[in-house]
Amino acid sequence: MPLDTRFHFHEDDPYPFAITLYRNPGAGAIPLGRRIAHYLNEVDPITPGRWLTFDETALEAVLQNPSPPISSPSQKNDAALVSLVSAGAVVIVDNNAHSITINHPRVFHVRLAGSDSPETATTRFHLTVNTKRMSQHTAVRVIADSALEWATHPTHH
Repeated sequence: MPLDTRFHFHEDDPYPFAITLYRNPGAGAIPLGRRIAHYLNEVDPITPGRWLTFDETALEAVLQNPSPPISSPSQKNDAALVSLVSAGAVVIVDNNAHSITINHPRVFHVRLAGSDSPETATTRFHLTVNTKRMSQHTAVRVIADSALEWATHPTHH
């Protein structure tokens, strides 16, 4: 699939990567996603200032007009999401994003556990963070620093 350049800020990025946050009830994923993007905007040496967060509402707006046009609504949304994460420098807060991008080599998958989190298949995620057992400040750094480390060492993908 060709890269949709509407979302790609700089063609010369050596490692455009994205982060997906799978959220369980009580995990505080949306504010955490925004803080992760803010933190990466300050510390990411390759894509500083370009990180954005997309929750389900923002994704819905972006996914309305993907390019190229695709007939099936689910195929259209899947293709637009893959294009968005391929551009990199995005934090996606959406429970379907990890399964759609599970085989994408440049997406770091995080499961956020909350107080009432049911068990899920943890092998689908690079990292699981229980947001009820650490501050948001700590969770932001754990997730962002882990994703940066992962992205800069591609042999570990």
